[in-house]
Amino acid sequence: MRPELTRRTDPPRLVVGGRDLSRFFTVTSAPRPVVPELEITEVSVPGADRSYVSGVAAKAYDWPVTGYINGWSDADVADVRRKLDAALYSPTEREVQVPDDPALSLMALYKGGSSPERHRHLPMVDLIFRVTDPIAYGRSRRAEVAGTGQIMTGGTWPARPVVTATPPAGSSWTIMNRTTGEFVRVRADFDGRQTVELDMGLERCRVNGYDHAVDVESDFFAISGKCEVYVSGGTAALEWRERWV
Repeated sequence: MRPELTRRTDPPRLVVGGRDLSRFFTVTSAPRPVVPELEITEVSVPGADRSYVSGVAAKAYDWPVTGYINGWSDADVADVRRKLDAALYSPTEREVQVPDDPALSLMALYKGGSSPERHRHLPMVDLIFRVTDPIAYGRSRRAEVAGTGQIMTGGTWPARPVVTATPPAGSSWTIMNRTTGEFVRVRADFDGRQTVELDMGLERCRVNGYDHAVDVESDFFAISGKCEVYVSGGTAALEWRERWV
């Protein structure tokens, strides 16, 4: 279900990497696309009179967060600006809470901003973030499946879970998204004590903490909406974050 919407009485906040920067910066506007632009990959098939869609991905975009620096004098503004710059700088993307929808976050990298207005209190400025993953993250979810089970994913976009399981004794273990037919099969000499971890997003398999190959026919799959998941033995724990357009 959609994250619960509540009436906001406090002004929207700038929260970057879990750190609330409201004492440095007050947000007045943070517009973002209703639906991110999609990049569609097409493939031509010999003998066909049309192209076919082979992949769809959301395109990165620049996200302006407008507001004012919380300084009441030139000296205050200079001091707060230095602290704000230090807090925003990062060589890697971080979670940035969506100011007008605090239940959601975007993965973004602070890119820079316009120069603040000079010679006035509370100078306005645009902070520009590069949103590298335009599909927002919502609540963390978890489900366990033994045999076959139904999962309600939540969100409006497919999510890629991390799966943890202890397969029973045997030569292989399989988890399948029966809704799509995709599966991941791990072949190993299982004795009932090994732990298998599958990261569907990173397309990585580990057995007892060590990288391990999967069967060549495997597809690291996503889950979306209501889906049916099957495991060939034992219990699998699936953990994911809701994804929202």
